[in-house]
Amino acid sequence: MLVDETLDDEDGEHCDDLMNVAAADDRAELFVTFPADATDRIGFGAVGMGRQPAKRGIVVVGETVGAHDDPDYADPLAEATVSSASNLRELGQTISRFCQAWHDQGHEVGVCFDGLGDLLDANDPEHVFQFLHVLANRLESVGATTHVHVDPDRVPERTRLTFERLFDETVHEEVELDGLIPTGSERASDDDVANAVGGDGGSPRDRSTGEASDDDIADALPD
Repeated sequence: MLVDETLDDEDGEHCDDLMNVAAADDRAELFVTFPADATDRIGFGAVGMGRQPAKRGIVVVGETVGAHDDPDYADPLAEATVSSASNLRELGQTISRFCQAWHDQGHEVGVCFDGLGDLLDANDPEHVFQFLHVLANRLESVGATTHVHVDPDRVPERTRLTFERLFDETVHEEVELDGLIPTGSERASDDDVANAVGGDGGSPRDRSTGEASDDDIADALPD
């Protein structure tokens, strides 16, 4: 988790470092964005701080204008849309398909998810916690390095501390960090999930010790 105190139009050095997961020819970068307005256009040149990876993708979440084709994961630039931040199932599957396709092509994958506040505005916190828990395990299974931005002015500290359970490390933009998902450190267990969101210890996923599939994402998340 990256506690991001930078301005909206600033790029943070730690985000940049986290996305630089491999040499350019072997690297694929996916950016999950939440435009404030349907007319906002997130261009490929607006992300990546000038890096030139083999693949770059953008997932635009929310209402957008114009027609949208299905992404071609073989292209160097690919874009997908998800109609609403409240559609966690579609969002999880869209991110998963990008990462699986690029993994199958032999790329190391970095994922920037910006950000947690947008998900919490559109969903019950328990559903968001469950979503990120399942998605993190799914992306880890294909070796993706994933970080989630959190605006401390938007997400209360108590909520942020709850979501920290899902991540190997939580840092501020100004602080040195070694890395986030995946590492060899301990991950959130199902008991952690239950304790953090007030569940009964079984949900969100009884199969947390195995690799999550796209079907797991669909089964685990609310419609």
